[in-house]
Amino acid sequence: MTSGWKRAWQPWVGHGLILLGAIALIWANVWYQMHRDYQAVVAATVATTGNLARVVEAMTLRKVASVDRTLLITRDLFLRDPAHVDLDIWARNRFFLDDPSIQLSIADADGRVLMSAPGPDAEAVGRQDRAFFAEHTPAWTDRLLIGQPVVGRLSGRISVQFTRPILDASGSFGGVVTAWLDVDAFGRLIDAVGIGDVTIQLVGVDGTVWAGGLPAPDPLLMVRARAQPAGHYRTGGSDRDGTIVSFRRLNEYGLIVAVGAGLREALADQAAEGRRAVRAGLGLTLLCGVISVAVICRRRRDDRRLHALAVTLETIGQGVMLIDRNGRMPVINRRAAALLGLRDTIAKPDGKFGGISQYQMNIGVFSSSDAGKNLTGPVAPQAGIDACPPVHEQTRPDGTVLEVRTTVLPDGAAVRTVTDITERKRIEQELATARDAACRAQAGLRLTPAHGIDAPRPEPQVSAKLRILVADDDATSRLVTTRMIAGLGHAADAVEDGVQAIEALRRQPYDVVLMDRMMPGMDGLAASREIRATAAPFSTTPIICLTANASAEDERACRDAGMNGFLTKPVGRDRLMDALRSVLPQENPPPEQAPDAAPDPGRHPADADAGAPVLDTALLSDLQSAIGTEGVREALTLFLEDGPPHVAAIARHFDAAEITALRREAHALAGIAKAVGLLRLAAVADHLQRAAEASQPDLASVTHAATLLAEAEQAIRAWLDRQPQAVEPTGAAD
Repeated sequence: MTSGWKRAWQPWVGHGLILLGAIALIWANVWYQMHRDYQAVVAATVATTGNLARVVEAMTLRKVASVDRTLLITRDLFLRDPAHVDLDIWARNRFFLDDPSIQLSIADADGRVLMSAPGPDAEAVGRQDRAFFAEHTPAWTDRLLIGQPVVGRLSGRISVQFTRPILDASGSFGGVVTAWLDVDAFGRLIDAVGIGDVTIQLVGVDGTVWAGGLPAPDPLLMVRARAQPAGHYRTGGSDRDGTIVSFRRLNEYGLIVAVGAGLREALADQAAEGRRAVRAGLGLTLLCGVISVAVICRRRRDDRRLHALAVTLETIGQGVMLIDRNGRMPVINRRAAALLGLRDTIAKPDGKFGGISQYQMNIGVFSSSDAGKNLTGPVAPQAGIDACPPVHEQTRPDGTVLEVRTTVLPDGAAVRTVTDITERKRIEQELATARDAACRAQAGLRLTPAHGIDAPRPEPQVSAKLRILVADDDATSRLVTTRMIAGLGHAADAVEDGVQAIEALRRQPYDVVLMDRMMPGMDGLAASREIRATAAPFSTTPIICLTANASAEDERACRDAGMNGFLTKPVGRDRLMDALRSVLPQENPPPEQAPDAAPDPGRHPADADAGAPVLDTALLSDLQSAIGTEGVREALTLFLEDGPPHVAAIARHFDAAEITALRREAHALAGIAKAVGLLRLAAVADHLQRAAEASQPDLASVTHAATLLAEAEQAIRAWLDRQPQAVEPTGAAD
C-alpha cells in the first residue's frame, strides 16, 4: 500500500516542487531587484554626501586661507611702521578685508592690545590671559593657530580666533596678530552648499561645533574621524530610516567636515519601484497558480484517460503489444501474454522483445508444424520487419488458432495484435461443410426429379418495376438497401431524414417508401403521420418501416403512425421481397409471417448472441449474391469509417450522462452493424438503446461495445483481405 501511495503521489509531489521552485524564483528575483535598487540608492547617497563634504572642505580651507592671508598682511604692515599703521583704514578696504565680520587686533609682547579694527580702541583689553597668547610666547614659531569658538570681549558674539606671532628683526617674540571671525561666516558657507534635507556640520577635533544644525557632534563621528582622515558610516535604526554620514578631517587646522543625508527621502522613489515589483511578483505568483491548476486538471483528465485505456487494454479479448525500434515493449496486455503463453517475468512492460520467440520454442507453445516460424517476428526496421507478413495465423498444440497482425509505425516501432480466431475458424468450417452438403443435395435433386421431391420454389418476384424511396440517416444502411433494390431490378432514390422524404414525395410519386424509424430532425413516425394527413394519392403511398428495433411495441407504434409494413435489420433479399409484396396489390397474397422475435430486454449484452460469430459470413454471402462483392466491400468500408465515431460518441454521452443522445447513437450503431452482419455488436447496441430508454445505461455495455468494435474491425479486415481484388476492365479490342 505504501508503494502504491508513493506511485500515486509522486507526480503530484514533483509538480508541487516545480510550483514552489517557480514561486521561489519569482520572489528571489523580486528581492534581488529591490536589494539592488536599495544598494544603488545607498551608493548614490554615499557619493552625494562625500562630494558635499569635499566641497565644504574646500570652501573651509579657502576661508581659513583668506583669514590667514589677512593676518600676514596685517603683521607685515605693523612691522614696517608700527607707529603709523592705521588698521581702520585697511579694514575699510574690501580688497584687504573681504569679510566684514572679521575683527583684527595687534597685541604687544605683554599682551596689551595696541590697536584693533574695525571697532573702538581696545588698548585697555589685554591678551595675556588667552590660551593662544601663552602658546605663541615660548614657541616663537611662525604658525597659524586656530582657537575654539568663544564669546568676543569687544563684539559679544561667538567668534573663532585666528592668530600669528609677531617676531622682531632678531627673531624675538614681539606680540600677536589676531583675527576674530564670526562663526556665522561658516554657517553661510554651509547654507551656500546645502541641498534639501542634507545636514552639514563643521566640528573641531576637540568636539566643539563651529557651524551646523546640530548642537553637539555625533560621538560616532568623533571616533571615526580620529581613526581615519575620510570615510562614511550609517547611523539610525532600520536600513530604510538611517542616515548616511560622510566626513573629512582637516589635519592642519584640527577641523572635521561632516555631511549627513537621510535614507527615507532618498529611498522614496525606490520604494515605489519596490511596490511595483511586489505587485508584479504577486501577479506572476497568481499566474503560476492558475497555470498549475490548469496543469493539474489536464493531468487528472490524462490520468483518467490513461486509466480507461489501461482498463480497456486489460479487458479486451485481443492481445496487444507495442514494440519500439530498440526492441523493447512499452505496452503488452495480459491477453497477449495468455495467448502467447508467456510468463509474467517475460511479458512485462519495457521488457525485451527478442527473447519471446526463443522462449516459445523452448517450452513448445506451438505445434511442430510451426517450428521455425517466428510468431512475433522481427520488429525493428533494421531487423527486416517489412519482410514479415502483416497478417498470419499460428496454431497452438491445444488447437487454439491465433491471428497475428503487424502494423509498422512511421517512427520504426510496430503494433502487434493477437486474436483468438478458433471459434471463427470452427464456424467457417461448419458453414463450408453445410454449404458443400447443400450443394451435393441440390445436385442430387436435379439428377433425380422422379423421386417425388418438389423442386425448390422460385424466388419471390414482383412483376412490375417499382420506384422506391429509401429514407435512412445511415450511409451504410442506405448503400445496402439501395444496392439490394437495384439488384431486384427496381429503381431506388435515397434521402437522409423525414423532411427530405416528404419533399421527395411531393416532387414525384413513388410506389413504396422504406422509412427508417429513428432519424435526426423529423423521424420516420412523424414523417409517416404527415404523409397520411395529406390528400391522395400522396397520402396512400405504402410505407414500410426499416428499424433495428424488433419489439412488439415498436411495430405497434409504426402501425399507429400509418405505416403498412415492418421490416427489421438486417434486411435480406427474400425478406425485402416479401415486405414489398405484402404492401402491394397481389392476386395471391403471401401468407402472413410471424414477426421477428424481440430480444430479451433483461439479457446482458455480454450474453447476447454469445455463440454467434463477430462477423456473420453467411449473411455476407447472401449479401454478396444480392449486391455483389464490390457492394459488400463498399458497405464494410463505410462501416469502418462510421462505426468508430458512433462508439466514441456513445462513450462520450455516457460520461456526460446525455441519455437521449446516447440512445440515438446506439440506435444508429445497431442499424449499421446489422446491415453488414455484425450481429454481436448490434445486440450490444440494441441493449444500450433499451437501457437508455429506461435511463439505465451501464458502463459494462459501453466497454463491451468498444471491445466488440475492435474485434469487428479485425474480422472485417480479415474478410476483405480474403476477397479477390476487382480487376479494372480493359478497353475493347480494335
